[in-house]
Amino acid sequence: MAGFVGVVSVGGRSGSGRSVCERSLARRASVRVNVSASVELTELIDVLGDDRVYKRDEAIAKIVQNNEPATIPSLIALLGEPKVSLRRAACQALGKLGEEAVPAVVQLLEEDELVPVKRATGVKVLNHVFMQHPEMRETIAQERVDLVYKHLTSFDPVTKLAASICLGLIASPGWDKAKGEPIEGNRSVRELLKEYVRTSDDIAILPTVILYLGGCARRLDPDDADEVYRVLEETASRPDLDDIIKEAILTELAKKDGKDMPSLQDPPAAAMGS
Repeated sequence: MAGFVGVVSVGGRSGSGRSVCERSLARRASVRVNVSASVELTELIDVLGDDRVYKRDEAIAKIVQNNEPATIPSLIALLGEPKVSLRRAACQALGKLGEEAVPAVVQLLEEDELVPVKRATGVKVLNHVFMQHPEMRETIAQERVDLVYKHLTSFDPVTKLAASICLGLIASPGWDKAKGEPIEGNRSVRELLKEYVRTSDDIAILPTVILYLGGCARRLDPDDADEVYRVLEETASRPDLDDIIKEAILTELAKKDGKDMPSLQDPPAAAMGS
């Protein structure tokens, strides 16, 4: 049934001790009371928990189209929900709202006592924003870059992966659809990622960073591309380098001619919205 949230266990109770119906009703009441959402928005948000993808997509489109004042806080409130499809749908809707949603997401990520799942999903919202609005990559404020980079060193592996993809997207060249022209991507973030490759030994995150740097190099002018490849080559020559990281670097170096190029528009799905 649409809108039910939570994992059902024996007796129809969720892990928190409340039934899924109780959780759904509580969420709807919270949205209405805390952010003064309209009845229509509340009903659409409830559909975001539907198990049918097309129903969720329809609700997302209507939420973004209507975009009433309560929309963003209502969606932010869902980022910590236990149901994956509900979190993903809220994440996708916020991503489509673009720049308008970023301040609220940044404010969320600045909270010190944020539960890991909500923190990770908040970073994934930024992933969606920079994926769907590449023109924002070059103009992102440095303090926001610093905030994402801080989460690159998080204890939570999902948050770390999401942060590495976010920084990779910001660094990547793309296409400004409104102006019909290419964008270079964020040069300062590329420098940040190159330094991360030089100094980090995190085998869980480095392959993703290396993937994005390699993709950047294949889209940059020759001088900038050579600098990226130089960093990768120097790192690969370190005698203490883990084999997994070295293999990731060698894979990117082998793509210098542009063959077998992975699309930067299709990052790992698990890191985008679950």
